[in-house]
Amino acid sequence: MKNARYRMFVELTQKQRQALKEISKAENRAESAIIQDALDEYIAQHKQPIASDVFGLWEHRQINGLEYQALLRSNGEHVGPRM
Repeated sequence: MKNARYRMFVELTQKQRQALKEISKAENRAESAIIQDALDEYIAQHKQPIASDVFGLWEHRQINGLEYQALLRSNGEHVGPRM
């Protein structure tokens, strides 16, 4: 079902509807395709990072994660991240 399609009812304001019609005409594209692209972009901007997105964030730091954790727990003076 990778390419399954689902129908959905969406209410637009008059201003949104007019803008969508104008974009559709200018780009010679279906309104549904424009909405799908907009939704894809919105989802990409709001997705939660997964492990592969954050792996290696400490790579360029001078202190490793365990040392940093110990420093935080000991209330050390230099608690901020060291690059």
